[in-house]
Amino acid sequence: IVACENEEVTFTATATNGGVTPTYQWKLNGVDVGDGTDTYVTSDLMDGDVVTCELTSSLLCTAQNPVMSNEVIMTVNENVPVEVIVETMGLMICDGSEVEFTATPLNGGEAPSYQWQVNGSNVGTNSDVFVTTELADGDVVSCILTSNAECVTNNPASSNTLTMNVVTEMQAELTIESDLAEICAGEEVTFTASPVNGGSQPTYQWKINGDDAGDNSDTFITTALAEGDVVSCELTSGFDCVTNSPVASNNLNLTVNPYPVDMDVPNGPDLVDIFVSNSSSYTTTDDPNTATYTWSVSPEEAWEEVVVDMYNLHITWADEYTGQALIEVFGTNDCGDGTVSPALEVTVANTFGIGETDLNVGVSIFPNPTNGTFNVKLSSES
Repeated sequence: IVACENEEVTFTATATNGGVTPTYQWKLNGVDVGDGTDTYVTSDLMDGDVVTCELTSSLLCTAQNPVMSNEVIMTVNENVPVEVIVETMGLMICDGSEVEFTATPLNGGEAPSYQWQVNGSNVGTNSDVFVTTELADGDVVSCILTSNAECVTNNPASSNTLTMNVVTEMQAELTIESDLAEICAGEEVTFTASPVNGGSQPTYQWKINGDDAGDNSDTFITTALAEGDVVSCELTSGFDCVTNSPVASNNLNLTVNPYPVDMDVPNGPDLVDIFVSNSSSYTTTDDPNTATYTWSVSPEEAWEEVVVDMYNLHITWADEYTGQALIEVFGTNDCGDGTVSPALEVTVANTFGIGETDLNVGVSIFPNPTNGTFNVKLSSES
């Protein structure tokens, strides 16, 4: 006999030649049980239990008395609980949109029955799927499962409940901000987008001057901004109920400060004769983005004084120095130093000359002036 755990089972004894007042002794695994009648009712059986009955006849002329019945070996199956879980794609839906609910049974048997409910009232059909377009905000959806399996508990079973958020038309919004308002050219800046009604899977399209940039993320990092660039973002909401998707964000126009420009080679004489003049002046690029100019004249012994006036330089050369000197310059502003210019190589010379005399002798000096060998030619004058 097959029974379920804790199921009530009734055993009945049928006697042959038992007499008018037979006596019955029921036994469970050889142990006396029951109340001495021809029936034995119990709900305490376990798998493998053996039930028998011993009959004592009231007849005097019986050949075998008492007599033992046949054995009944029990198969007792464990009870299992009935459960049901209901699910849907999302609890937030648009007013009037179609939504599908699915019931997943546990121990439902081969032919379970389903009763869907909205706010406790029966709806739908006997199916594991419930589809409706008539939900209102706050409606509670559930399902009752009745299993046709054997040996089950909690039958019928009530599912979990799903409380629906039904929304009408909504507007999406997008605001962007940056971690810096003023940067230097090439400096990294991070932009962050903050959506309203973006849904669980919003889409972002960043833009610089209206051209697509970045990737589909709520943050955008760049080092490529120039002065005047306008950064914005476009949001495509993941909500079906949004009526203005995609929506554009505010515009951000950062101040992008440039570094000083690359200075030109200093402009000025590359040959200085201190016999003629012991000073010279030089100039370089007039850059409006440069706050200060740093000039260098090397070696230091080549000059007595240097006077810097922004992109202009005035040098007083040392009387004792001859040879080569290098002049370089670079600019500086709040963003940092610019590139050092190419060097101007200056030759510093010290020549001398001999003036004509008042004697009655013709004197010719050549070359004149000179810083090396020269010739003197004398001639008589008539």
